[in-house]
Amino acid sequence: MKPIAKFLVLLGDAPRAFLFDGTQQLLGEVIEDDGYIVDSLGWVLYRLGDLKGAAEQLRRAYLGRPDGEIGAHLGEVLWMMGERAEAERIWQDALKNHPENETLHKTVKRLRR
Repeated sequence: MKPIAKFLVLLGDAPRAFLFDGTQQLLGEVIEDDGYIVDSLGWVLYRLGDLKGAAEQLRRAYLGRPDGEIGAHLGEVLWMMGERAEAERIWQDALKNHPENETLHKTVKRLRR
């Protein structure tokens, strides 16, 4: 995993107090067209409360790399935006292609309650 990807994964898991509104601008110049990196940026935006920006980045990530965890993230953001039918469609697609992905299963179970 590239160093920037590791940083974004850690940042995505950081406490909300650590994140700041300039994150996207700060990282914007170093983002590559790598689905995992774009996913991490989308997750950071979600944690910052920018659902629209998060959905945009996560859609881009999922289209480029339809991974189970990226599908979980995109589905969660769509769910929180009230786009539940679209979230379900993404989850079904991701579950079909990645039935073993634990993050995906946990996300779907948590939000469908």
